[in-house]
Amino acid sequence: MLLLDGLLNFSKEILPANRGGQMDAPLVLTTRLNPTEVDKEVLNVDTAWYYSSAFYEATLEQKQPGEIKELTDYVEKRLGTPFALRGYGFTHDTTSIDEGPALSAYKTLETMVDKMNGQLELGQRLRGVDVRTVASSVIRSHFF
Repeated sequence: MLLLDGLLNFSKEILPANRGGQMDAPLVLTTRLNPTEVDKEVLNVDTAWYYSSAFYEATLEQKQPGEIKELTDYVEKRLGTPFALRGYGFTHDTTSIDEGPALSAYKTLETMVDKMNGQLELGQRLRGVDVRTVASSVIRSHFF
């Protein structure tokens, strides 16, 4: 089903010509998934069906994510097992996989300065985010 979406609902003609226009576009489709060949960020995707009370208690103590990794299931734990590609859980039901905001904040903010300020303000609120790293990453990915 998701493969069909990439085949039926995509054309290079609709991509913006400006910098970053191809960033999230499905330019390559594959017929086989090898979980050892994915971006390293994917290895941290949560695959649990539920969270234990110990997990919630650890969040109240504001522990670092690395300190509580053993309390939940995630992709990297599954590599090399029969469950590397199947049995992924989720914790919240939805009636539609594409349900969500009609417009993201990124779309509603008009200028690049507004978008950058919004990202930096959010980064300042989040304890696990280094704002300097966010700024550096945005500049590198959009301007170089």
